Amino acid sequence: MSSMSKRERALNYAERLQSARNKNEEAEKILKELNGLVWAKDNTSLPREDKLAILEETKSIIQEGLEIREGKILHKAADNSGILDVIDMLKPKVK
Repeated sequence: MSSMSKRERALNYAERLQSARNKNEEAEKILKELNGLVWAKDNTSLPREDKLAILEETKSIIQEGLEIREGKILHKAADNSGILDVIDMLKPKVK
């Protein structure tokens, strides 16, 4: 995986989903990126379980109602149920 930790990646995904005009389109971009993740040390693909863990962490951040900007938690956000539905939609598509 690149230099981002799982938590940093989850924060990044949460921020992208929160700020996206089209949540489904951004979710598909995230899915493509997530399915392409490899370990930096040996270029092997991340296991599906690790990818799902990143999505769960993303969902957890959003469920907490936190708004993320530039990788920093600013404050409680408004209703995020639509974003949570989009994340749940991605899980079966993770390879």
